Amino acid sequence: MAQTTLLNRIYQKLWIYHNFFLSCRKTVKKEVVAPSTGTLRVRRKFNQAVTPLERLEKFNAIEPKRLELLKRLRAETNPLDLREKIYKLINDLYTLPVSNPGVSEDIRQTLNLPIELPEELLSVR
Repeated sequence: MAQTTLLNRIYQKLWIYHNFFLSCRKTVKKEVVAPSTGTLRVRRKFNQAVTPLERLEKFNAIEPKRLELLKRLRAETNPLDLREKIYKLINDLYTLPVSNPGVSEDIRQTLNLPIELPEELLSVR
């Protein structure tokens, strides 16, 4: 059970880190190019790299009240401290005892764990 709790905390911190601080690019266009060698290649064009939160804001895909709460949470979060906490939790995970030989475990218990966000984000509808 300690492992499940620890994984839940890691996923929660990774969710915040990914959605608030990691920029990603999306493929906008693909075109097939046939150079003189005769080998077909695909050339991809990407849009500007932005975080998932910025993309939600750009396309108005989220209610303004919830967007403001998420932006406030991002402003209150230090990305370097968050990354160090993630690394510490991963190291803590490695210090847990390993599984017992001959005892099967259900790994699905660690998947789809709920993300614990501030209560005001969960109650906005």
